[in-house]
Amino acid sequence: MGNQMEALGFLKDWSIWLVSLQTAVIGLLTVAGKDRMSRRGAMGVVACFVVSIIAATFVLGGIPSIAQRVPKGSEANVYLLPVFEGWPILWVFTLAEHVFFMVGLVIFAVDLMVSEKQAG
Repeated sequence: MGNQMEALGFLKDWSIWLVSLQTAVIGLLTVAGKDRMSRRGAMGVVACFVVSIIAATFVLGGIPSIAQRVPKGSEANVYLLPVFEGWPILWVFTLAEHVFFMVGLVIFAVDLMVSEKQAG
């Protein structure tokens, strides 16, 4: 059972790190991004990051519930357990968290490159 708890701990740390990074980027966009990014690009980044942050809140909120429901002595894959009783499995929320983070990063990078090219 130790592996599952360790895996949940790693996932918790990673999710917290992602939320912190995304929150910082959203704050940066509101202060410095106005001059560097298109409005559409900034809104795309913010929208993707907000969806990722919402998914991360379900991941973080579900970790204690999952930890309580891991069968003792089993080798159950925590990603295949429901976040809460009757909810989708953890994998669904972690996938959303990561996909929307990556899409937001791509929008951010592409918009910055296009904006710099047009300005230069």
